[in-house]
Amino acid sequence: MRHPCSMRHYASIAAIAGWITVILRFYLSINTSLADGTGIGSGVISFFSYFTVLTNILVALAFTAGSMKSSNAKPQLVTSLLQQPSTVTAIAVYITIVAAVYHLLLSQLWDPQGLTKIVDIMLHTVMPAAYLIYWWLGVPKRSLQWRGALVWLSYPIGYSVYTLLLGAVRNQYPYPFTDVSALGYTQVLFNSLGMLALFAIVSLLFIGIGKLQARQTQRARSL
Repeated sequence: MRHPCSMRHYASIAAIAGWITVILRFYLSINTSLADGTGIGSGVISFFSYFTVLTNILVALAFTAGSMKSSNAKPQLVTSLLQQPSTVTAIAVYITIVAAVYHLLLSQLWDPQGLTKIVDIMLHTVMPAAYLIYWWLGVPKRSLQWRGALVWLSYPIGYSVYTLLLGAVRNQYPYPFTDVSALGYTQVLFNSLGMLALFAIVSLLFIGIGKLQARQTQRARSL
């Protein structure tokens, strides 16, 4: 485990990179909606409809919380929550799946150029890698519990419900495997269950790796 001070510096730099990336993605979303003639409102809704964007916001928030120095003063509720090993690990699971699903299933569906390509790389490659490094080096993992995997499913479940409701209103879906108009509700629900199974498996994997790392760290300290 790295020294807390060095990890705070790392988190500060990563937080800046994360927020810049999110802001640029918001700019591109608004710019696209204006070019299409659908208006700013449509761009805002589109921006907040992507799991990738929402999860990168969580990553930026976690980095921001991780950059804050602990003190004797009682921390703010949100900051304290984002500093919890369980929360940090849950976000690590989410952003790992963002990167994996994009590179395995979605990246070949489009060919971004210019600023869009840079932002795309930041969202799906650089920030996930930066966050996994932070999780591995800077997060104590002794407190991780297997039952946390069930709690962590609330985010993808909530997102699935949100996507279906928003899609029913707009008749637009952010990802091909959530497109009810093309696949129908039965297939989309089946796809959603498959994704939830993936989240559960990856969550258990991260908890197991975290527990193993915590045991090895404890053993090394006892030598």
